[in-house]
Amino acid sequence: MLFFILLFHICCGVTYELNASEYSRMPPIFYLDDYDRCLQEANGLFCTFNADLISDKPSNLLTMIKEYSMQEMIHFNHSRLHYGLCVTKTCKKQYELSLDLRQVLEGCLNETIWEKYELKVKVTNKYHCNMPKQYGHVDALDIFVAISLLIILMLNLIGSLCDAFRGTNDKNSDKSMLHYFSIRQNWRILWPLGEESDPRLRRLKGFHGIKAITMLFLINAHGAMPYITFVNNTQFVENSYSDLIIYPFMNGALVTRTYVIVSAFLLTYSLQLFSEKNPINWSILPKWILMRIIRLTPTYAVVLAWSMTWARFLGDGPHWHRAAVIESEHCRRDWWRHLLYINNYINGSHCNIPAWYLAADTQLYCLALVILISSRSTRARKLVLSMLFIIGLIIPAAHIYFEDLQPFPITSPNNILNFFTTDPTFNSIYKRGHANVLNCVFGIALGLSVYHCQKNKFNVQKYTRYRIVYWSLPVLSMALVTSGCIFFTEGPKVSLVTRMLFSIVVMPLLSLVLTAIFWGVVMKFEDVYRGILEWPGWVTPARLSYCAYLLHGTLIRLLAGSATELTHASLPNCLYSDVFNFPFLNGTLVTRTYVIVSAFLLTYSLQLFSEKNSINWSILPKWILMRIIRLTPTYAVVLAWSMTWARFLGEGPHWHRAAVIESEHCRRDWWRHLLYINNYINGSHCNIPAWYLAADTQLYCLALVILISCHSTRSRKLVLSTLFIIGLIIPAAHIYFEDLQPFPITSPNNILNFFTTDPTFNSIYKRGHANVLNCVFGIALGLTVYHCQKNKLDVQKYKRYRIIYWSLPVLSMALVTSGCIFFTDGPKVSLVTRMLFSIVVMPLLSLVLTVIFWGVVMKFEDVYRGILEWPGWVTPARLSYCAYLLHGTLIRLVAGSATELTHASLPNCFKYGLLTIVLAYTAATPLFLMVEAPFMRLLKERVMSREHSDKKKRY
Repeated sequence: MLFFILLFHICCGVTYELNASEYSRMPPIFYLDDYDRCLQEANGLFCTFNADLISDKPSNLLTMIKEYSMQEMIHFNHSRLHYGLCVTKTCKKQYELSLDLRQVLEGCLNETIWEKYELKVKVTNKYHCNMPKQYGHVDALDIFVAISLLIILMLNLIGSLCDAFRGTNDKNSDKSMLHYFSIRQNWRILWPLGEESDPRLRRLKGFHGIKAITMLFLINAHGAMPYITFVNNTQFVENSYSDLIIYPFMNGALVTRTYVIVSAFLLTYSLQLFSEKNPINWSILPKWILMRIIRLTPTYAVVLAWSMTWARFLGDGPHWHRAAVIESEHCRRDWWRHLLYINNYINGSHCNIPAWYLAADTQLYCLALVILISSRSTRARKLVLSMLFIIGLIIPAAHIYFEDLQPFPITSPNNILNFFTTDPTFNSIYKRGHANVLNCVFGIALGLSVYHCQKNKFNVQKYTRYRIVYWSLPVLSMALVTSGCIFFTEGPKVSLVTRMLFSIVVMPLLSLVLTAIFWGVVMKFEDVYRGILEWPGWVTPARLSYCAYLLHGTLIRLLAGSATELTHASLPNCLYSDVFNFPFLNGTLVTRTYVIVSAFLLTYSLQLFSEKNSINWSILPKWILMRIIRLTPTYAVVLAWSMTWARFLGEGPHWHRAAVIESEHCRRDWWRHLLYINNYINGSHCNIPAWYLAADTQLYCLALVILISCHSTRSRKLVLSTLFIIGLIIPAAHIYFEDLQPFPITSPNNILNFFTTDPTFNSIYKRGHANVLNCVFGIALGLTVYHCQKNKLDVQKYKRYRIIYWSLPVLSMALVTSGCIFFTDGPKVSLVTRMLFSIVVMPLLSLVLTVIFWGVVMKFEDVYRGILEWPGWVTPARLSYCAYLLHGTLIRLVAGSATELTHASLPNCFKYGLLTIVLAYTAATPLFLMVEAPFMRLLKERVMSREHSDKKKRY
């Protein structure tokens, strides 16, 4: 009998899956008319609304839709439509007959829905309409916030100017209040400067990596949410729930536990260090709480003030009211709850939703303080923490039992659609302070354990044989997080017992694993994970993490609200055209930078080489050979991949044009690439960005010849002056005789053809001889820097000119942006103007860049140099060659695999531009480790070291 009951239960008539043809029978859940075109009309009216599918008679289709939608963990609610219609165009007939917008929308949509699906709709009360030039009203609060923000800005400007001209330093004990608003002084906090005086505090460097990585993980997960809801391919989103790799991103337990544990640990550890020189009593409780409030509240208040006032004026779109305006309204209502850090105990508020963590963590901070102050003996602390551990297990399980909840918020399509504000698990467990007590206990225990081990000089090296177990802990933590996939399955809700067991066993085990990982990092148990987490490059993102956390929720809502069309859940390309984008549309800045830097490094290296070696023609083939050995192996691997296996990596309507053609052209032109003459052939689609390698190699050889043939200062000045004039004439001559632009115009047609048919790109931009001028600037820079250093030039004598130097990057961007004159409508810009731009503006840009580089090398000032010398740039810089070789092919593969048209918008451009960077550097890492680095070390340790040893033997 039991068998038949189970069989009947399994075979119940609920629709869990649909094939493509059945799925296409359902009306699309999301639809938007052309928002921009609708509101271009003077009387345009665009309405967004929700509508429920209904039927006057029995409908098999509606039954199927409702059964399919019952699996709400992984399916959208297909019985509720989210539409945006241009009422004055799409619903013109109904709009002229009725003034009731709800009836207009119902009548309009019913025509389509009945004709295609034989169903009707009922519009809910949730609808909002936009009209042209419908701007919000600026009220007294907006003005008050604007004045307050202006005062903060003025304090920073005045403080920075006072600091710059008075030369205030950190050791000066007489500091005015304005000193603390100096951007110059505060800038230093962002960088990993110096070491902590207490060696125990130096052990905490790994927490910079933990904070930065966790925050990047969190923002990435949150940032994707709006773009997987209002989509035109909902089946793709629903099917993606069967992919195990996405579950770590859908279960926020990892991030939440990390931050709560780290916060409790830092409080406990700090208090233990504090107790070495100070008594621990109840008098410190208000002081420490007040210090935390002062630490958190000013920044939090500024973000809240911005969210409730001016943020709502930053954009427009069909979902702007739902995404941005509602947040502003809720922040005006709930701001005081946020500043009292009790906002995690109200439900339904859209005001800075991620800030629930600040409230919960502040509450747990106070709890931890009370525990540590009240229980000072080891025995008392063990007893209290044991009791709290049991309570921390019981509370979430009790919520699950009495409220029939999930063990963690389910990242279902419907929850994302509502920003989790209606999810009972999120409201009752996830964001409540009392439901996170367990993680606080682990953090306190970690702090006490680390302090005890350090105080007793615990020798972790005795246990190194267990490192293999420790190395498996991150894998175990990801496995525990991924185990939450059992709650995303189709079918009946997972049993109550299973949910409670998951809460009592798996979640605490995850906290324990994370605690053990953090203990190993602080105690220097091993060097692999610790080396990654203690990388100096994490310091800056870690110190920015609080501000990023406060801002990211509002920014995501603003980006989602400004979207004017449905997104496609894939990796499409984007194209963005605006005046703001001219610096990106004009590639001269990047080209000049690389050519100047390359020539400078060659010249400077050769000058240093000349101090112990003779400069003659015998070094020419050696130095050229060393460059080829340095570049070619990695280049050859990328070419080989592009001409063979890359074409099998995807499929799409443009796959042949984007990917297969590149493979065919690489098979034809590979030898030109490996001879570094590929920049003198036109029409080839084989790794188009690699033209720079050829041009730079040609200029490298030219610079070598100049430096070897001209030994005296006089001859070098003469040759460089001649080449400078030639470098001015060559591009101008091309423009004059071929009627070209001064730089490749990033027009839609040129992008469509990957610039292969653009005459300016083919005749000027990628040719070695047309880039001689930048090579001259690089050589001059190298000779100048070497001369200044040799003669010990005191740059501090000229510090009064720093204000001019600080303006140079702004001037360079202005020069680049001035190219917008060639993007205007109307007749082609005159030949004289184009030639003048080439002869005046382009060399001036190169000169400005050269002066900036000179100031950085000569330590002329600390602002730009501090940015450029940040240790975090080292790794991306060393991966840059591999990333450069790969990024062109990756872009073509992504473009070729796109299965629909994309929408040109700033959010899309930013998102997919960042995605391309991540993909390029991710692919570059194994290429660097397995190909570039081995040959680079071989060149350095065998070829170059042998040359130096031969020199020593001769001398």
